[in-house]
Amino acid sequence: MMIEDDKKTVYVDFDDVLCSTAESLLEILFEQYGKKISYENLTHFDLSTCMKITNDKVDRILDIAHSDEKILQNDPVHNASEALSMISEMGYAIEIVTGRPRFTKTASEAWLSTYRIPYDNIYFVNKYARQGNGYGDAETLSLEDIKKMKFSFAVEDSLDTAVFISNHLNIPVFLLDRPWNKKGAADTNIKRCRGWGQIMETLSNYPM
Repeated sequence: MMIEDDKKTVYVDFDDVLCSTAESLLEILFEQYGKKISYENLTHFDLSTCMKITNDKVDRILDIAHSDEKILQNDPVHNASEALSMISEMGYAIEIVTGRPRFTKTASEAWLSTYRIPYDNIYFVNKYARQGNGYGDAETLSLEDIKKMKFSFAVEDSLDTAVFISNHLNIPVFLLDRPWNKKGAADTNIKRCRGWGQIMETLSNYPM
């Protein structure tokens, strides 16, 4: 169900915006392959590049990360629940737009309920042109579908996706500072933020 055009709507990514997923990936890397790297060394969005492992091993890590058990073990990002509650109270509809495969829907919704994170809809989008189970079904959206949607602003951790949103939707994008998004061209629509507290401070001073 799409939100009516006359209602203010916010785009919110899931992983490492609401849910602390990167730490879980590092734990799986160590458990499966005995390789230990720090969070700050995740300096590239491509896991094979920053972890220095093969794509097959990345696929294995993601398969485990997308299991119900692992999803439900993840911690929330600091202040995410409180911030979205405030955003909802400000009159925004909250649309979670995630690059997770669609088969994670039940576990993802259970996780959101556990941490009392308010939202109106959750959309599964093949943001990164991934192949395989959960990315090619008819209910998975494409980036082309995102171009047709309307948002007041967005919150992302992927610099490439933030630039895509800025370019095609021409809306403000809050980019949460992460090691993998430090390098990239500046964009006037993109505002880097240390965390949800800074996002809420901006919204309080300059409502969108």
